[in-house]
Amino acid sequence: MEEKKLKIVLNKNGNGTLNPRYPIPLEWFKKMGLSEEEREVDSIFNEETGELIIKKAK
Repeated sequence: MEEKKLKIVLNKNGNGTLNPRYPIPLEWFKKMGLSEEEREVDSIFNEETGELIIKKAK
């Protein structure tokens, strides 16, 4: 298991609303079997533990 400390990027749209984005390292992207054509993922957020799980969509 690999672990890295990453920062969430906050973008503002034209109305001033914040939109958080979470960039992942390209190495992880490739190891997940993702590509420019296949980049859909399933995201699971556990409110009790505060954990976010991201996995390649089936």
